[in-house]
Amino acid sequence: MTGLAEMYQDYIEGKKELRQIYMEFSARYIEGGERSDRTGCSYQK
Repeated sequence: MTGLAEMYQDYIEGKKELRQIYMEFSARYIEGGERSDRTGCSYQK
């Protein structure tokens, strides 16, 4: 639960919008190379 609280702390403090937090989270997930074996319309090289 601590990780979620940290993730949303900037939103709680009024520093960021939820959309910004989600975009940053998604960017870290994609840049991390997770699921590089994916194929289909959502995976682009």
